[in-house]
Amino acid sequence: MLQTESHFFKQILLWILRLSAFFVFFGRGWEHLFWDAPFRAVLWDQTLMEGAVTFLTGMTWKEYATSPVVNNIIDGSIKLIGILYLTCSIITITVKPNHKKLGKMLLVGAFFLIILSILFYKNKFYKFGQFIEYSCQMFSPIFLFLFLFYKMQPNRFHFLLKLAVALTFIGHGLYALGMYVTPGVWTDMAMSSLNFIGLYPSEIQTENIIYIAGILDIILAVGIFFPHKWSIPFTTWAVIWGLLTALSRVIAFMNFDPNWHTLFQWLPQTIMRLPHALIPLAALWITCYYAKILFFKSNRKILLNH
Repeated sequence: MLQTESHFFKQILLWILRLSAFFVFFGRGWEHLFWDAPFRAVLWDQTLMEGAVTFLTGMTWKEYATSPVVNNIIDGSIKLIGILYLTCSIITITVKPNHKKLGKMLLVGAFFLIILSILFYKNKFYKFGQFIEYSCQMFSPIFLFLFLFYKMQPNRFHFLLKLAVALTFIGHGLYALGMYVTPGVWTDMAMSSLNFIGLYPSEIQTENIIYIAGILDIILAVGIFFPHKWSIPFTTWAVIWGLLTALSRVIAFMNFDPNWHTLFQWLPQTIMRLPHALIPLAALWITCYYAKILFFKSNRKILLNH
């Protein structure tokens, strides 16, 4: 727990962190069980794996890559990790400060989230922005573990939260600014989301909006480190923007078909991104709490001097 006397403050912060870790584990578990994960980016990379495959199995690369048994093992492994994530999602809600052994499962889950982020990084041609964009997701369980089982100075914990937020938004901003090729799906998603609220920009206008959002991402990543109350507008925007970008997956791509197929596909994409709003919310909660304390201390000094 953080070294502070306010029970109410700690309980609110605890539940923000619980929900953040829950959503990333639940969303990723759903994804792994019913869709896919990029493990084949490594396991089917001939340059990386051929030597190990030949040495360990005696199979040629063609035999390995075309083997239904190997494919089933990969699929089964992905589903097992999905079950692990769902188990961790339950632990995030139920674990108590006196359950440290159980709490270590949060670190196991976080380890697999970091591995997953590395796989996405590799799958996206080693673009560093892709890796850091997952910071709020892969570190959410670690933040919950630290809060439950270690006494940390609030300013140190606050800095770690802000660092994860900054890295997430920098990663997003690098794509939006065109430092890497901006995904075409972003344009489609932005246009569909704006259409949903009655705005109908052209493709070029939408691309300009994404570029401006990228500039704001970088400004936000700097502004959240401003002292105390000066960081509040930037952290507030991080909460709002993180929530909007998460919801855009469902808003832009979901069709109300009779079988709810698109909801089943895109809802986990929204759920797993909710930490992009909740980790900034945790940072904002700490900022506001200590800004309030400083405000009252300052006013008290003024009254005493009079």
